[in-house]
This record gives sequence, C-alpha cells and structure tokens, in this order.
Amino acid sequence: MQRDAEVERNGRFWVDDLPLSEGRTYITLIANNAAGYTTVTNLSVRKGHGYLAMDPVVPPSRLWLPRLTITGTSSYAPSNYTIWVNGVKATMDTNGKWKADNVPVAEGGVASFDMKAVPNSGHDEEDEPDPYPTAPITWGAATNGIKWGVYLVPGDTNHMNRQHCEFYVVNIAQTNMNFLWMRPKPQCIYSLSLHDKNGEEAPKSYLGKEQGLPLAVELDIRHLDSKAIEQIAGILPLATNAPVRMASVDVMDQFSSVSPGDYLLQITGRLYQIRKTGKLTPLELPSISVPLEIQEQPSELVYHLRELQTEGKFAWGEEAVNMLRAGVAHNFAPQQIAKGDAIEVFLMNSSTNDLHDLLLPAPGEQFDVSLYDASGNEVPKTSLGEQQGKPLLMGAHARGVTALFIAAKDAAKCAEFNLNAYFEIKTPGNYRFTYQQRLFQIKADGIPEGITLPAVAVPIKIQ
Repeated sequence: MQRDAEVERNGRFWVDDLPLSEGRTYITLIANNAAGYTTVTNLSVRKGHGYLAMDPVVPPSRLWLPRLTITGTSSYAPSNYTIWVNGVKATMDTNGKWKADNVPVAEGGVASFDMKAVPNSGHDEEDEPDPYPTAPITWGAATNGIKWGVYLVPGDTNHMNRQHCEFYVVNIAQTNMNFLWMRPKPQCIYSLSLHDKNGEEAPKSYLGKEQGLPLAVELDIRHLDSKAIEQIAGILPLATNAPVRMASVDVMDQFSSVSPGDYLLQITGRLYQIRKTGKLTPLELPSISVPLEIQEQPSELVYHLRELQTEGKFAWGEEAVNMLRAGVAHNFAPQQIAKGDAIEVFLMNSSTNDLHDLLLPAPGEQFDVSLYDASGNEVPKTSLGEQQGKPLLMGAHARGVTALFIAAKDAAKCAEFNLNAYFEIKTPGNYRFTYQQRLFQIKADGIPEGITLPAVAVPIKIQ
C-alpha cells in the first residue's frame, strides 16, 4: 500500500494512515527530484503489546503556545511503566489516564509530541528480538543465501477449511542483508499451481488468475517513476536466520472446480535482487511442493448456520421424507418492540443429490406462521399476517412461483421478514414463534407436488 507524503519547507515530511500489521511492518521511503532521480531508504516498526494515546488539544489554537498540558490514555500498568512526552514525565492513575504538565511545543508552525511508555525495569520491549515463528515451515532449496518456505495452517471442524497458507523467506547466510532485496507488488510475489494425483493441473479461479503475474524487468532503484513504483512493495531487510512472513493465501480461493482428493501444491516465491548498480534483478526462488488433502465438507453457509445454532440463534425443524428441512434464524441482536425481530429462513438438503426441481409457492402460500406469548396466548396477526398460510394450489406453478436450487448437503435461504410485519406485538417479553414451510417438488411426470415441511418452533425475546 502506497501513500504520498506531505513535505514541509524545512524537509520534515508526514505520511498519514499507514497500516500496521501484527509484528513488524517494513516501510520503504522513496524521494524523487525534478530530474527524475530517486533516493530510497527503509525502516521498520514493530507493533507493541499495549497502546498509548494522546487526547486532542482543544481548541487547536492552543498549539501555538510554547508549553501545554497534555493528557491521554494508556494500557500500560503505572507500576511498571512511566509515560514521557517531549522529555516531560507524566503522571498516570490506575485506570490508564495520564497527564504531563508544562510540555514544550516545537517551534516552526507544526506541533509534534514524542510520547513513550518506558519500562521501569529498564528492559525495553523494542530491545527484544522478533519472535521466531513456531509454525512447522516447509523450506525449499537455498539460493543466493535465502530460501522460501510455506506453512499450511491446519483446519478445524468449526469452520470451512479453505486451505490457508502462509509464505516465509529466511536469510541463511552468516550476515544480515539490509539492502539486498526488494519485495514485488503482491500480485507478483508468488505463483501457485495445484495438481491432482494424475498430474492434471487445477484451473485457476478469477482471483487465481490475478496472482502470479510476471515480475517487471529493467527496474532501476535510482530512477523509479510512478509506474515503476507500482511494481514494488518495499525493501526487505533480512536478519540472519530470522524468517519473515511474506504473504498468505486461501488456496481454495485460487482454484475453481476442485473436487475432494489428494493434491500437490507447488509454490514459487519471487523477489527483486538489488544490485550495486541500482538495477533490480528478478529472481525466482526454487519451488516447493507440499501435499494437500482436500476433503468433502459443507458449504460456508452451513458452517455459518452451525455457528448460529451453537449461539442459540438458529434452530432446524425435523427432516421430511424427501430429506428436506426448514430452519429459522432469530434474535441476532437485542430487539425492540418498534423494530420487531428479524427472521431468516433456510432450507437444508440432507441428501447426496442436487435438487433442481424445487419451486417456492406464490406469496401467501409459502409458509404459515404463529406467535405465542409466555402464557401460551396467540398474538393477533396483522392484515399481512392473516394473508399467510393459504392452501397450496396445485396449479400454482403457473403463477408467481420461484425456482429454488439446493446443492447436495447444502442449504439455501428462502425467506426473510420482520415479525412486526405479521404480528401486533404490544409488550416486551418472551415469545414462541412457529414457522412451517411449504414448497413444490416437480415429479418425474413434470407435475408439481405440494410439500409441507415439519414446523420449526423457536424462542423469541423482544425488549
């Protein structure tokens, strides 16, 4: 991500909204002069475990004063840390509020404040080395004193396994490489291929086709115009034996029509080598191949519904003879009487066959609903609510129906509404909502057959 800096007349410059990742962030600074020559340097910052914030100076005109009282907040314990602002020691209470009095304001028209939380033990967090990745990284062969590695993150049973991979590079030379390597832009930093056990390569998805673009040639660090700058992503300093995370990707997003089975994932890392002449030489590191087992699993929607179910916000009805069942999602957030409760309805196909022959009936016939208060009394329906639950008409396939496809072992959303649209809810409290789905399934002779699924009853809390 690139940002343009604002440069003051005295040479000081500002860059706002630079994103910081967990761990270390590498920043490359490029200055261009009127003749087209460029100067490049780099720095890195590491995100600490706590936060230190300064309150705004109000009104801003006070920034013209030579000295100010500055306040802010911090997550650092006052017994272990001391806050300093422009060389002035601050006082901090146990809630993290701090104040520094008589803080000098820099001259020159721009007020800047250097804030730091200093450990009382004298052991500064910034003096600690970067933590070494504990993940089991598979490393490729070395070239030019570096090698590329991949870590395939294990999946879990609670989320869809999209085969998440993280890529690393490590300097195995006996000396630091501070100005020898340049990151390519993200679309060029690696290439992927996926082969089944017969050696057939899986086709790339739309996202996959945007990845693995070729590296640019004839780049010169001394002459970086706007187009050249778009090809690079910053200098990559490599301390010896310290792996650096380069990128991450969900493999399943990079390929299309991948069936369950055993595969071989091949990864090729890419960098620019900075020559003494300033030329950037493209380099492809030796490829790495790792086995990848892709298992049959539910869709992301099914995983989402499972998560809602564990939170008590979703319930399935009983399964019908055609292996279809309805489910109701409810109470996504505390509800108000004026707002009612948002209801979403899903159908689940538990069979191993895709269902192409389903039709949702016309409005008024798709479902029947009822709502009961804590005493078991039925809540009156609105005029729209009275129109629901009409009998299914066998000729309904000719008017106002909607085709519905549900893949094998998958779910599909079929309805969404608000309870206030169907019921006259007057008081807050606990309610019981009942939903019964109707639909048509086209038989072998082409005639639609009406189906009423088992009702779903869910608790609703309205505040």
